[in-house]
Formats: sequence, structure tokens, C-alpha cells
Amino acid sequence: MSLLLMAALGLILMIWAGKTWFEKRPSKQDALASPIPADVSLQTQPLLTEAEGSLYNLLRLAVQDHYLVFAQVPLWRLFDIKAASREGRLTFLRSIALKRVDFVLVHPGTLTAAKVVELDDPSAPPGPSLARQRLLDAALQAAGIDCVRLQPPFPSTVPALATLLGLGADE
Repeated sequence: MSLLLMAALGLILMIWAGKTWFEKRPSKQDALASPIPADVSLQTQPLLTEAEGSLYNLLRLAVQDHYLVFAQVPLWRLFDIKAASREGRLTFLRSIALKRVDFVLVHPGTLTAAKVVELDDPSAPPGPSLARQRLLDAALQAAGIDCVRLQPPFPSTVPALATLLGLGADE
């Protein structure tokens, strides 16, 4: 009798577990639905302007034996941010959340940022541009990352760019 009771309880438990699992499983319609709204379309776009692309290629040639070159890197990816309070950390993260740097020269061994190359845009409005520059400079200095600012016209030769980046023949 107890064996029959145990078998019945086991069967009831299996039916309940199967029903619960089946109800929680997403439907085929949910699984096939796109996470992108129907009225949104996406197209590729260049990551860099033509001038930035030219400078990127020149940078790669100038630093090829010293650094890896990354473009349009979010500022927050350059740091391990520590703060005494959670609020202080969140406030700082909010202030740098959507900011990015033009180019990062990364040490190939440690994979950490060694230098940031920023292109100064003379046509940018001075107010927001100056505030961004001050924040960027302060953050990079605090992290010990050099920042090289290039003004137009940008160098057009590998040796000239290497000199501006502080890369001599002995480095």
C-alpha cells in the first residue's frame, strides 16, 4: 500500500513540476519576437571621420613597435574606479558615462592605457568643450595616463607624429 501511495505522490509531483516548467517557458512567439522595435531601423556607420581615419592609420605606423591603438574608447573603460562611498563612485561614473576619448595607446603586455590622443576641434563650442577637457585631463592625470592633444593641422608624417607622442628613436 505504501509503495502504491509513494508512486502516486511521485506521479503527482512530476505532473506539477512539468506544468510549472511549461508555464514559465517563453512561448515560441516571445522567442521569435525581435528585441528591436518595429519602427526602428539600423544601418552601419563609420566609426571615424575621414580625417580621424587618416590619423588613426598614421598613429598605427608611428607606434607599431610600442603600443596598440584603439579608437573611440569610453572613458570609464580606462579606469578601475574606487571611492569611499557608493554615492561618490556613482556621481563620478555619471559624469563620465557618455564621454569617450579619440584614441588610446595601449601597452601590448599589460593591456592598460599608456597614453590618450585627443584631437582638439577648433569649431567646438568653448563652454561644453572646456568642461569636458577639464574633466578628461583631471581623470587621466589621477590615473597616471598621459594625454597628448593634437591641434589641426595634424602631423602628416610618421616621424613628426612619433615626436609629438614622445617616441624617440631609442624608445
